[in-house]
Amino acid sequence: MNREIISVLLVTVGLTATSAYALATPDNQCGHGRNRQEQAAKRLEHFDQRMVELHASLKLTSEQEVVWADFVSKLQPVKTEHHDPQQWQSLSTPERLDRMLGRMRAREQEMTERTATVRSFYATLTPDQQRIFDQQFLLAHPDHHNHMQS
Repeated sequence: MNREIISVLLVTVGLTATSAYALATPDNQCGHGRNRQEQAAKRLEHFDQRMVELHASLKLTSEQEVVWADFVSKLQPVKTEHHDPQQWQSLSTPERLDRMLGRMRAREQEMTERTATVRSFYATLTPDQQRIFDQQFLLAHPDHHNHMQS
């Protein structure tokens, strides 16, 4: 088996296990007892707080402020769509795999765009600002609790 097939299989197993857990939890709530809307609001609040702290630490010039505004707007947490459990159960295994693979590709595209946004903003920073940015800015995967996007 080549590495691509192994990678897809590992992702598939992980997503299937995660989906099974999500479907088994009552009322579509995660293990932390918050529903998805509450989680999204919490992520946005956390993102905003982190951006305020980063902005204060960077001490941007007036020219950099314009680029900052664009940077923050492009990195806003995005809402991820969750599948309908009823519909998901009606799909065949190959259809589920195709949907998971499609979502994985969409996330890769989102990460590519986010990377370009960060690189563009980073290039406008002074070396001291870049050092601060490197220490304070963490871009996590969109599905983790400490992420910059949902």
